[in-house]
Amino acid sequence: MTDQLTFLQSAIGLIAGILFIILLTVHYRIHAFFALFAACLLVGLVLQIPLTDNIRIAKEGFGQVVGSLALLIVLGTTLGMLLAHTHSTMVIANFILSIVGARRSALAMNISGFLVGMPIFCDSGFLVLNGLNKALAMKSGTSMLVMASSLATGLYAVHCLMPPHPGIAATTETIQADFGSVLFYGLLMAIPAAFCGYLWSRYAGMKIVRQAIVTEDEGDLVKQHPTLLFALLPIVVPIGL
Repeated sequence: MTDQLTFLQSAIGLIAGILFIILLTVHYRIHAFFALFAACLLVGLVLQIPLTDNIRIAKEGFGQVVGSLALLIVLGTTLGMLLAHTHSTMVIANFILSIVGARRSALAMNISGFLVGMPIFCDSGFLVLNGLNKALAMKSGTSMLVMASSLATGLYAVHCLMPPHPGIAATTETIQADFGSVLFYGLLMAIPAAFCGYLWSRYAGMKIVRQAIVTEDEGDLVKQHPTLLFALLPIVVPIGL
């Protein structure tokens, strides 16, 4: 009976914590860090953990994650910033567009989000590719909602399933799994996840009437770019290693 009660409490605490995070971040726009910390306190309350012990457990867990993953996350973020600063992301996206064609611009952004999202956090990747996304939406006549959703699902697929992104990296460390294996299988699982996101975006946007949008000057997007090889190397080499 005690084990059943503990399992029930754990399940309720987990569900309550997830819903609480969604409520705080989506509805109240609270920063994810504070939303996660508040959710820790709520889960501890459901599990009847004393407040002082609850805070101590949260601090220890946070310290372990930072101690084991801080360098990995910082270096991964730095790599992503370098890709954005050198306009390598634009080179990759334009190359994919040249292959799939303007009619499949939403698919091009989905694939671009998938590749760019490997070293770059999903929110940063979205901002980096947003200018190109708007320009392609105007050229192809595709709804901006379809384009943005396709890009976002491509980014989120790898963000949730591949290290060095913090969520999957922390999970890998917690269960003491092999990082190389998690990266490889996460990459394989992210491919159908991203493509399903594209298919859903296209299906959901079938009845959406495209509206005119104001785009950035495309001249701002055409700057000195590296070659495709050098643009891809920062992504390919870490995965190969």
